[in-house]
Amino acid sequence: MIFHNMDEFVQCIRKNKIYIFGTGTYGMVYTHFFEKENIFFEGYVDNNIEKQGMIINEKRVYSVDETIGNGSIYLIATMPSTSIQIYKELINKGLKDKDIIYFDDFSVTDDVSYSLVDKSVLEDNCNIKNIFEGKRGFAIGNGPSLTRDVLKKIKDEYSFATNKAYQMIGIEDWHPTGFVLNDTTEIEILNKKNINIYKSKFAEYLFLNELSLLNNGIVKLNKKNNIYYYITERYKSNENYNGIGDMTKSLLDLETTMHIILQVMIYLGFKEIYLVGMDYHFKYEIDNNGKVIHNNIKNHCDMQEDDDGMYSVYYMTKGFEIINKYAKKNGIHIYNATPNSGLDVFERKNLDLI
Repeated sequence: MIFHNMDEFVQCIRKNKIYIFGTGTYGMVYTHFFEKENIFFEGYVDNNIEKQGMIINEKRVYSVDETIGNGSIYLIATMPSTSIQIYKELINKGLKDKDIIYFDDFSVTDDVSYSLVDKSVLEDNCNIKNIFEGKRGFAIGNGPSLTRDVLKKIKDEYSFATNKAYQMIGIEDWHPTGFVLNDTTEIEILNKKNINIYKSKFAEYLFLNELSLLNNGIVKLNKKNNIYYYITERYKSNENYNGIGDMTKSLLDLETTMHIILQVMIYLGFKEIYLVGMDYHFKYEIDNNGKVIHNNIKNHCDMQEDDDGMYSVYYMTKGFEIINKYAKKNGIHIYNATPNSGLDVFERKNLDLI
């Protein structure tokens, strides 16, 4: 069963015995939701042998074979692409479609997440709307073209970065104006290794995805530190996105934090935005049909040690197209100043001539 409607999903899980399939980020999101809504579930199912038999949140983790035949429904709590794969696995084990809840987009998962976060913090973002009105700024990607020479050129400019770019702070005296943390994993890593990210010397402004704080135990920080929160909306089958560039609503996130950086900069009032370090070449790509394409090239995310992750370039590009359309409509110019970039959505500019 596929659900795109939150109410229909809740009605289903309230009247059935449920196992949550998955103990990762989304498994915990649904666990918190069940607790909030006083919905009982039987336990977890996970294909990871090392997790089977463990107790998580006072619930046991089972293998699939231990649970088949007891009349329960499996809620697959993973990424949509993985969810579909697990659905096929369960069907091959003899289960029927009515026995499985899975998702082909993020509609329900996002609505579940929104019900768990404090959306009132989004109102504080009004205080920073248009604070850089009319200025130009640089959106920093983490590709191999982001060299010392590039950092030297932009060190006196407004710039916004993310993820492993923290390793480059201070090189050629470069410090970002803003740092955007969107991914749960990256927030966990930086929280453990770089407590100074919460200091103004790290970046003047820090932007955190509140949805990513659900599972990693990070407490909201004092507003005097110029820390701001946002929430995101991800792939939807109807492709209806309403909050482009509005930090009081959900920001578009189609699998790259650069979408968030651009929208944050738009909200802050920048009228010219230049992308650097946005090589947009990937070792593994996933097309719109879910097919994996292997490219024999240097990874775009070169600073992410041996990162062979798979990137949904189709949806990433679609997100850039949506953002660029919004920008043009509102008199905002976004340029790609990365040499030999694979991203063709934006007009090209030569960094040396800017």
